[in-house]
Amino acid sequence: MTPFSVVQVQPVTVPVGPAAADPLDFPSHWLLEPPGEFQEGWARLFVSTDLAWWHDGWVLGLALVLLAPAFPGGTTRRVLLATGVLTGAVCAVAQAWVIP
Repeated sequence: MTPFSVVQVQPVTVPVGPAAADPLDFPSHWLLEPPGEFQEGWARLFVSTDLAWWHDGWVLGLALVLLAPAFPGGTTRRVLLATGVLTGAVCAVAQAWVIP
């Protein structure tokens, strides 16, 4: 559900090794999270700028859909609704593609 959440959760946790792995074997520039109560092995904390941008597009599409009823019936309402649905759908699919 992470790509479709209204509030984007960052950083993304990416499993990288078992609990018995030596953390010094991983690249030194990685931000690691040790095994614990909520995960069995080592995980990398990763901030994805692509995911954040596509999520911003999804929020924009959602805002357009929610804004559409504020306008009186007619072309403006339909254009806002169609643009919002299309933008939201494209950005939701793009988030699913880029999530690590």
